Amino acid sequence: MKKVGIFGDSYTEVWPLASLRQGIRNNSWVLQLQQEYPAGECITHGAGGSNLAWSFRKFLENHSKYEKVIFVVTNLHRWSFPEGKGFKIRHRSSGVEMVYHHLSNVSHAEFLVKEWDSENDIPQKILDYMVWMSNPCEQFITDQHTAIVHYIKTIRPDAIIIPGFNPARTGCNDLGYNFCLCDIDNRETHKFYKDRGIKDWVDPRPNHFSPRTTSWILKHIKGRLAGEFIQWYPGDTEEFNTWKDFNQANGITK
Repeated sequence: MKKVGIFGDSYTEVWPLASLRQGIRNNSWVLQLQQEYPAGECITHGAGGSNLAWSFRKFLENHSKYEKVIFVVTNLHRWSFPEGKGFKIRHRSSGVEMVYHHLSNVSHAEFLVKEWDSENDIPQKILDYMVWMSNPCEQFITDQHTAIVHYIKTIRPDAIIIPGFNPARTGCNDLGYNFCLCDIDNRETHKFYKDRGIKDWVDPRPNHFSPRTTSWILKHIKGRLAGEFIQWYPGDTEEFNTWKDFNQANGITK
């Protein structure tokens, strides 16, 4: 039996070295954790943009292979197209093209509809559905997430479950968390988030965090693996006010 299995979204993903600037990949908390175990003993099944149902399926298929399990619960309303099933979009002003793999919420879909053209109008169709289901189905979707989280704990009472987003809306509220990984991500970037360029924007941070914040997160996750429960306090993590500070922290030169 292997030591640790990790499940979840981009917060648990190890990005291919070829897709990142040199050295940036080493900031990943997942990769750093893997390096503390013999090769193949700490495996991540995480995939960027995946939803809870997809991650849960990976968990059901693989959790019995591991002595310990880490599960990061993703966004409540996420629509995802993992494993190469994304849709193509083209920015109306810059002409930049890319393949998109997920829509996180209504505002995310609204942004794509406003700024980008897409094949088959997929963002608009998903946006229409999100808006339509928001009132009658909101509590139903919340209950589904809560049920899956509790089912994970039933199958693996030892599972370390970490909310990627709002604990109250991902079924993690009764696990003692006062905030989530997204809060850390927002703390690092919210003061200049609206200013980042559409054309040249590339998120250089594995798992969305700067190196120092990644080390802080790794310390807490290792504590959980050792049986300690440490609260997450946003004020303990970095906050950047300018792009220059952000790039310096990530070793990026422009």
